[in-house]
Amino acid sequence: MWGTVCDDAVMECGIAEACFGPVQVTVFEALPDDPGLNVILGAAEPGAVANGHLADAIAWADEFDVGYRVAVARGRPGTTAAEKHLNRLGFEQGRGRWKYIRDTSWPDLPGNPAITVWEIAEEAAGETMVFDAAPALGLPSMASSLLFALPIQERWRTYTAELEERIVSFGSMLIDGGVARVGLDATVVDARSRGCNQVLLRKRILAAAEAGCHTIFAELDEGESEELAIAGRNLLRAGFIPAYRSMHWQRPR
Repeated sequence: MWGTVCDDAVMECGIAEACFGPVQVTVFEALPDDPGLNVILGAAEPGAVANGHLADAIAWADEFDVGYRVAVARGRPGTTAAEKHLNRLGFEQGRGRWKYIRDTSWPDLPGNPAITVWEIAEEAAGETMVFDAAPALGLPSMASSLLFALPIQERWRTYTAELEERIVSFGSMLIDGGVARVGLDATVVDARSRGCNQVLLRKRILAAAEAGCHTIFAELDEGESEELAIAGRNLLRAGFIPAYRSMHWQRPR
């Protein structure tokens, strides 16, 4: 997704990405406290600590004035080493994030004739993504630059759901080989609990199967909000199962 952003938005929003061995860092200076945009991934991969990749990634992220977090996946070869390293640097462990997986068998989710799903066409990408998808996701205008070019990317699929002649929901999916990643989906507040999320989830599962994928995964932050609880129930209802948990580490602000 980072690679789809236009040059003007990169400069205006202070968007940067770097890789150090298996460790990836992304920062978004215009939204310095957004934990989804300012994050270090891969800290628990083999060699991340022993070869200095995590240390280099942290040093690079420290050059920016953002409150980034470090994701440490449970059960990976470098999990213990990463946790010890972050402890030594004064990071504290916070809430985690669960990864859910399923195969591409037919989803046990009903369709809904009241909801129409549209795949966003290339010629309508900019207008649809900025004016419809961004508000549904609760994203400020600056972050909409991350969505603007997704429909024209070969590996991305982007969809909107229309209810009562109004676009009220958005969902996307990244296909990488035989694996599909479900993500970036939301519904505007006044249309929630009406089945839009389930319909979009069903559409993406079927699209992943059609694309020849064997595995689909989704990620969900831990939290106590009703929205997160509903999202978790929808994933379970769609046949996803919890696979593993990543813990987020962050320096005290």
